[in-house]
Amino acid sequence: MKIGGILTAYGPSRGLMIKSYSGAIESLKKKGYHIEARFENFLEEQAPTTVPQDLMEWFEKDADVVLLNIPADYGGIFADIEELKKRTSKPIIPLSPMCAALGTISPKQLKVFWDYQSFGGTENIGNLLLCAGKAAGIISQEVPPPVEVPSSGIYHPDAGKVFTDLDRYFEWYSKNKKGVYRNRTVGLLFPNIFYVEDSLGVYDALIRKLEEKGLGVICVFHDKMGGGKNSDEIIREYFIKDGKAVVDAAIFYAAFFLNPMRGEGGSIEQEMPNVLNELNVPCLKMIHSVQTPQEWRDNPEGLSIPQIIISVTLPEFDGLIEPTIIGTSEKKIDPVTGAEIQDPVPIDEQIDMLACRVEKWIELARKPNSEKKVAIIFHNSPCKSGVEASVGAGFGLDTLESVSIVLKRLKKEGYRVDWVPENGEELINTIMEKKAISEFRWTPLSEIIKKGGAAGFVPLETYEKWIYELPEDARDKIFDGWGNPFENGPDSMEDVDKMS
Repeated sequence: MKIGGILTAYGPSRGLMIKSYSGAIESLKKKGYHIEARFENFLEEQAPTTVPQDLMEWFEKDADVVLLNIPADYGGIFADIEELKKRTSKPIIPLSPMCAALGTISPKQLKVFWDYQSFGGTENIGNLLLCAGKAAGIISQEVPPPVEVPSSGIYHPDAGKVFTDLDRYFEWYSKNKKGVYRNRTVGLLFPNIFYVEDSLGVYDALIRKLEEKGLGVICVFHDKMGGGKNSDEIIREYFIKDGKAVVDAAIFYAAFFLNPMRGEGGSIEQEMPNVLNELNVPCLKMIHSVQTPQEWRDNPEGLSIPQIIISVTLPEFDGLIEPTIIGTSEKKIDPVTGAEIQDPVPIDEQIDMLACRVEKWIELARKPNSEKKVAIIFHNSPCKSGVEASVGAGFGLDTLESVSIVLKRLKKEGYRVDWVPENGEELINTIMEKKAISEFRWTPLSEIIKKGGAAGFVPLETYEKWIYELPEDARDKIFDGWGNPFENGPDSMEDVDKMS
């Protein structure tokens, strides 16, 4: 049996889906089936416009059946397949509603294929391929029906099974992990495609690192785009019990929004309400990039602009903080299908940093408010004329009045606040009186210090330790622009230089 396919689903599925098909084909070969496959997933193209000519010819002349999973906006690919339909009578099987119009099989048959694809895994994909062979008249035997697998559940690399009940997971965890979840627990939430495609290396590494630090883990996968429960429902099911959070912090993989929905014109919009208010714990953002490890390290910006928007900017609207990349992808050609695949690769130092940050957030939540240190930073552009007018600038916002209100609330909540302005006007007047601004052209440093505008001083030894933690090129730029206090001592420097 010869099977052709174009599998170009959006998101991480594009680089992972091929692995299930490759594994299923290998499994069928071991059972005595003779299968040849040629697949394409356009991994390097954001919006492919046409099917390669040699692949189209193979589909037409050699393939017994063609499988499709194509986004609706790939008009050029749709046009090529429509032309193929005119020249052949072989089965063309769409595996997604987005390309259902390209199919040549009955709706009843289609439902079965969609169930195989939706449930996923080697067994279901293997039976999907056999079912495709049956549609092509090559296989006559009965094919087992799709095996339903949970679209969400709790995963742990040591469990050997998935838990769909929180209490049962707690029972297993308390026996096998000495009940550390009772003390400090972190919730993880990631797309089920990584579970279905058995591409869990990055999440396994994160789980191990968190447990190494004495933190319990509830790691949940779910399919928020497949018509199942949305993220809010999953969070309530696995991270909240009897109205109270069972995690002390959470880390989310989220592209676009936690609960994206299709808006007008196919746009991605945010679905409200947001359950994170109910959860009320620090919620951090983990990023799994499709870049190779070297591509990520060589890119001065880290991520591409589209991925910054999708993985950093938009999730912030939900309240996810401290976006941290913890995994990249190693690209290689799959020898079974000829398509390019992506194997997840953990970034150990990034995973360690994220685990440390989560641990610190949990510690901070348990610290008395009176012991917490909070910095409120105003925007202030030192290089503009009228620098005083830029203090606290915020387009359409009364930042000064807002900070006055925040300070009053902090004092009420038990934070140690030595002075609270009555309103925004008193706050800005005090700032100006103390010269607590980054105005270095007309105001001598000595005057700023005399009037109380310096919040504090740093010993030269401490400053030296801090600055030599920077990369050498960044350190040299600071010295070139602001002076080097270690050459002749800070007393020999001008006022402007001392401000560094």
